[in-house]
Amino acid sequence: MLTQGDAQHLFIAEPDTLTPPELRGVDHFLAIGPNVEPDTGFRRAGAVISTADILRLVTVSGRRNVSLARLAGAQWPLAALGAGTPGALAGLLGQDPTQHWETLCWLADLTGLGGSATADSLLYQTGGDPETLLVLLAYLVESTGPAPDRRLSTWADLEKISVGVEAAVLRGCSTTASRAAFWAAMASASPSTPLTLDALVLAALLSEEDVDWESTIAAGFEELRRQWFAQSDDDGAVSLRSLGVLMDLRRLTERRLAALGRELGGGPARVPADLGFHAWSAYRYALSPHWPEYVRAITDAGVAAGAPEILAVSAEVLVEVAAATTGTTALSDATAELVSVATARFPQASFDLDIPEGARVMADRRIVLTILYELLENALEATGRGGRIVVSARAMGGDVLIDVRDSGPGLSNDIVRAAQAFRPGFSTHGDGRGAGLHVARRIAVTAGGDLELVSRAGGHPVFAGAHFCLVLPRATGASSYLPRK
Repeated sequence: MLTQGDAQHLFIAEPDTLTPPELRGVDHFLAIGPNVEPDTGFRRAGAVISTADILRLVTVSGRRNVSLARLAGAQWPLAALGAGTPGALAGLLGQDPTQHWETLCWLADLTGLGGSATADSLLYQTGGDPETLLVLLAYLVESTGPAPDRRLSTWADLEKISVGVEAAVLRGCSTTASRAAFWAAMASASPSTPLTLDALVLAALLSEEDVDWESTIAAGFEELRRQWFAQSDDDGAVSLRSLGVLMDLRRLTERRLAALGRELGGGPARVPADLGFHAWSAYRYALSPHWPEYVRAITDAGVAAGAPEILAVSAEVLVEVAAATTGTTALSDATAELVSVATARFPQASFDLDIPEGARVMADRRIVLTILYELLENALEATGRGGRIVVSARAMGGDVLIDVRDSGPGLSNDIVRAAQAFRPGFSTHGDGRGAGLHVARRIAVTAGGDLELVSRAGGHPVFAGAHFCLVLPRATGASSYLPRK
């Protein structure tokens, strides 16, 4: 049974219940039963109070409420403690920065992450910024290993966490100019050093000479001044705060400036009268260094029927650009864009989309477009460009799982191992094919995710063809929009 009162939820299990169920609409609850045991290593909405725990709580003298909170908090996700989104965490921290340390000590204590040492490390890394702080807190509660403060000193070595931190830090740098100013500042000097516009331009020129860095960085300099990690002095110079996240992100500076140089260089792309291939096929190269030029060109020309051959680059270049690209993406918008173009090109095909509004992944839009293009193209080929394709999304832990199913025949039974589908050159669609899924998986892994073949055939009564699952990190604060498995 379930009783409620003042936002407290208690689940009393019957004797044959071993694990508490998922209770829809209930963010967190306590579960008690004679045979219910905690699910160690996995945080869920239900915190289990075992028989041994009850006996231990009974014998605790004083502060039983604190002991119970620690027991539950070590099993609950951050959302159960009121810190599941940046806004909620900001509300807990309060307006007074002097209180941030005490609040973080409390959170670290209740989540089983330690105490003051963890709070010190978190403040050193983030300065108390809720967005960045939540990424690192979520990393700590969802991982195991050395002491939390030691794990915080090595987060930059983990691709998935590094991508999340970078996206949180640069969330306000929405333009190419502001990102160029940021990475030029990182290249110019260490945090806390006053920086002038000339210093930033010089640092960028040392990375790539054949780019008009001066006008670009000048346009982004004022935006940089307004970012949460920047501070200005009376003389107009800007400096970056001395934060651990900025110190560790400096290792990416050379790669990021090189990628920005490719994006800004070369001038606008010409769209020839005889366009090389249909606009649908252009999405295969959404990670091409020339993609921004192509998008600007077809927008200016009012052309949306195809793409110039300048987009066609090797798989290695696509993966390299993916590694240097960060951001977050509204999954429903990116999928709708692809499906709209595919429907116009292949009117006999039908698409079913089940992606909640507000679902966001921690990967740049161009990464999402490239991978989903390959999955949809594979499904279109499998169904003869006229079948049914379903794309759905759900959350699991810190990831978003995007499922792509089709009504085609599926892969033949002689494909013993699912990994064959991702080998370069393997294809059921004829010679010279088979690179797409291989590249898509490499890009997914580069973005901190993965691409899996769930079933080869017969896994669904309607969509009996192949079932692929794309796994991408969930963007900070997106968990409340997605149904959990």
